[in-house]
Parts: sequence; C-alpha cells; structure tokens
Amino acid sequence: MFEKYRSVIVSFRDVKDRKDLLLEDSGEERIYYAPFDYVNPEARLFIVGITPGEIQMNNMLVEAARNSSRLARR
Repeated sequence: MFEKYRSVIVSFRDVKDRKDLLLEDSGEERIYYAPFDYVNPEARLFIVGITPGEIQMNNMLVEAARNSSRLARR
C-alpha cells in the first residue's frame, strides 16, 4: 500500500493532517493508513502489535517521508 499513498507520505508534516490517509470511516471509528507494512526479511527481532496510536502513526509517517526515496526502491 506504500506506493498508493507515497505522494501523501512524501508531503506529510503532521498527524492532524491525515485525511488523505483515511481507509475507512464507520462513524465511530476511523482507520488510517500508516506505513507499517514493510517487513525486513533480514530482521532478527520482530515486534507484533495491533493498533499504533496517533504518536506512533505520526513518528512513522514523518520517518517514511524523510526516507521515501529509499523506501520506494524496495
């Protein structure tokens, strides 16, 4: 899904401006894309979680924007 949202990620600055990352809105709950979908096949440690919070989403999107050209080649 990274390629689908790449243009939004490249210009990402703050989690409050995430409307273009909305995947689903059921009224009470909203699901947003955050680039947690890459898996490093050489990783020696794998941490599994269910729902990243707003801070984790912001941190990941800021880092993905910073590294977008390198991530797009994978």
